[in-house]
Amino acid sequence: MLDKTPYRVLNAISARVATSGSEFLLLLGDYESFRAVVVHTAANGLSVSAPVMTVVDGRAFDVTWDGAYYDVPWPGVGGWLHLWRFDRSGKLAQKLFTTVSNSYSPSVAANDAGEVATDIAEEAAPAGVSRVRIYFGSEFESVQPVFTAPTNAVSHLSGSYATVTWEGNAPGFLVENLSLPSFAGGMQRLPGDVHEASVYSKVGDVIRIRACGPDDCTPDGAITTIHSDPRTRTVRR
Repeated sequence: MLDKTPYRVLNAISARVATSGSEFLLLLGDYESFRAVVVHTAANGLSVSAPVMTVVDGRAFDVTWDGAYYDVPWPGVGGWLHLWRFDRSGKLAQKLFTTVSNSYSPSVAANDAGEVATDIAEEAAPAGVSRVRIYFGSEFESVQPVFTAPTNAVSHLSGSYATVTWEGNAPGFLVENLSLPSFAGGMQRLPGDVHEASVYSKVGDVIRIRACGPDDCTPDGAITTIHSDPRTRTVRR
């Protein structure tokens, strides 16, 4: 036993650990986020760092040491599988990603040569069928900086839904009805080749479209306010 006083884990439903042989990386997760801490052993017990990283709106289920980095895979919204790499001090050294279909519960392993493999259960045709897919390190690419925010948002209301269009170039877009909470249908994530969305809304609602990549979304976006479209009256002759 390294420590007679256990390290108390708060607000976590899962924990995974990996070691380089000198220290440990402890991965803690809850329903909507995860965080990583570095643990060192000392004569008087365990020395636990403050969280070296916290990711919101993402869940990680596994971590491994590949001989140079701690590798943490995690699925994210928007169809991306992430692979974050930490050095022994807990510093985030690399952000990698690849595009996948909807994926669940990735796990990761490394061989003696330091080659990393991440496996996931991903959706495949026909709909509702899952398959196991392994992604090797060579199939991931580096995350690029945040993209330019979209522009020229236009909306047209018809009944309880507004058709919203915009211009922009990004891997994905986040469409938000700022008058509704996300859990009530106030948020949609769309791929980068889509520039139109049908949004549940009413007159006066404010719609924002942000550009998103595998790392983050732009803080600002194109904004349009829902107005009542003028009606055309039939003229009798």
